[in-house]
Amino acid sequence: MRIWIYLFRQLATSCLLVTAVLCGAIWLVLSLRVIEFALTAGASFGLFAQVMASMLPTFLPMILPLGVLVGLLFTYNRLIQESELIVMRAAGIGPVSLAGPALAVVAVFTAVGLFLTMVISPIANREVVRLQQIMRAGLSNVVLREGQFTEIGSGLTVYVRDRAGTNELAGLVVHDLRTPERPSTLVAARGSVLASGDVLRLLVRDGTRQELDRATGRVSELTFERYAIEFELPRPAVGARVPDARERATWSLLTPTSDDLASERSRNRLVVEFNQRLAMPLLIPAMALVALILLLNEEHNRRGRTRRLVAATAIAVGLQVTLLAMLNLSVRDARLVPLIYLPVLAPVAVAIVGSVLSGRTRAARAAS
Repeated sequence: MRIWIYLFRQLATSCLLVTAVLCGAIWLVLSLRVIEFALTAGASFGLFAQVMASMLPTFLPMILPLGVLVGLLFTYNRLIQESELIVMRAAGIGPVSLAGPALAVVAVFTAVGLFLTMVISPIANREVVRLQQIMRAGLSNVVLREGQFTEIGSGLTVYVRDRAGTNELAGLVVHDLRTPERPSTLVAARGSVLASGDVLRLLVRDGTRQELDRATGRVSELTFERYAIEFELPRPAVGARVPDARERATWSLLTPTSDDLASERSRNRLVVEFNQRLAMPLLIPAMALVALILLLNEEHNRRGRTRRLVAATAIAVGLQVTLLAMLNLSVRDARLVPLIYLPVLAPVAVAIVGSVLSGRTRAARAAS
């Protein structure tokens, strides 16, 4: 029992660390793209942080199989290299017993993966899309970009020469056509911007405001030390958007609406999305079986260990690539949906056949 707990702890720690490292690398790559998008949209750091946090559950299910595979390979290879596995076998512990802790770790990670794909990932995808829409609409504390004329709503144009920090502005020009009969232009040396919900308040200082009365043709001018302008920010029509299959709850994929059944491609997307959520976590035990078959067979020795590690990694990556390819092809042809589970079931079939052949070999040796 102590050996089982020891192996479980070592395997679980390795799988968690490898998964964390892979997630960090993918997260860093994605953050570069999101930063560029956020800067272009004038988003705040808080909004950027929300997007990055929401993106984590969207790609984590794809990272878990590789994280578990690398964690198992690293741990068992270290046990072989330090002769711990050899001592355990000399003590009478067979391959099945040595694989028991790994299968327990795999079961935990598979359950986590299913929970992510079935429940968390759709919610995260919806949140990412919502935050991106907010960025595009400029619904953040930073909607005024320096050196640009920004049109806000209908009839209001704002120019900012320089920015200092998040809210401080310098060299402002505000042209207001919201009241066509009395258009106005405001010029200020300094100002600040404050956002509250859908309302943006522009506080300007040290400037002048000119207003034209079209009825009389007169121009009035006001010199001020402080002046405030309030206007509403446009909100995107989120309700008019049709949610993508990745944003749909799992139960809604099984209960399509009449609009979902309108075209063959939309039907296929729902079917493929459901099967993807089910098949992706099942890659975890499939990849784990590949590692266990190559590293824990009874005839294993120190020779050829590197080749076995490379072969296990190549086969596992091939399984994931095959799964993704089957998913893309199934969107075009729903008859290919059963092939999605081919990469998941192939290692199981190999393990069953291998165990049967191994049992016959042992029986033949005992009989001789």
